[in-house]
Amino acid sequence: MLIANASLYYDQIAVSSTSQTDIEAQTQADILELARQRGVDIVAIDPQRLLLNWKLLAQSAGQFSLTVASVLFLGRSPQQWLPTAYITALRIPGADISVAPSDQKRIEGRLLAIIEDTKRFLEIHLLRPHHIQELAPEVTQNYQPLNEQAAVCAFCGA
Repeated sequence: MLIANASLYYDQIAVSSTSQTDIEAQTQADILELARQRGVDIVAIDPQRLLLNWKLLAQSAGQFSLTVASVLFLGRSPQQWLPTAYITALRIPGADISVAPSDQKRIEGRLLAIIEDTKRFLEIHLLRPHHIQELAPEVTQNYQPLNEQAAVCAFCGA
């Protein structure tokens, strides 16, 4: 998402045929509340001005449109404008990739939902070592940070 073209980044490019009405109101309210909780004084600033400053809105000829970043984070239906913004997750048993997948999901939605759903898919399907010794509780490794990193990398194509 951070492919530089002069001083404009891909995530700041305006998506044509979008408008502020394509923003999910509750998601916008949540992001503004998160900014407020982190110490950003947003009370006296117009939300539209904030979105412009954060490069989540673009203005051209008096018209506002969403940027790629705002479509991914705040858009009602991101795949309507960015049809390739999804992850296809496959569960293929064993090491032979010619075997048909036992589970396949197309994970869509806003970016944070995609990451959460991908993490959930990984938590369900990644095998974990089990070490059972008598009646002692089993100690398992926490794979949460690895699942989160894998989900982000999958979406970014890394």
